[in-house]
Amino acid sequence: MDQDTRNTTPENAPTSHDSAEKDRLMGNARETKGRVEEGLGSLSGDEQLKEKGTGDQASGSIRKTKGKIKERVKSWVDHR
Repeated sequence: MDQDTRNTTPENAPTSHDSAEKDRLMGNARETKGRVEEGLGSLSGDEQLKEKGTGDQASGSIRKTKGKIKERVKSWVDHR
C-alpha cells in the first residue's frame, strides 16, 4: 500500500493568511469573469448572460471582502 507522502503536520497546514489570500484571488477571478460575461451579454443582446455576469461580479466582490476580513481578524489576533 502506498502511503500518502504529503506533509500535513500542523506547521505546514494552510494558515488563515493562505485562506485569506485564496479568497481574495478567487474573488478577483470571479469578478473578472463576471465583467467578461456582462460585456459579452451586452454586446450580443443576451440578457441572461449579462445578468449572470452581474451576479458573478457581486459574488466575487463578496469573496474578496471575506478574504480582507479574514486577514484583518488574523492581524488583530496576532497583535493581542
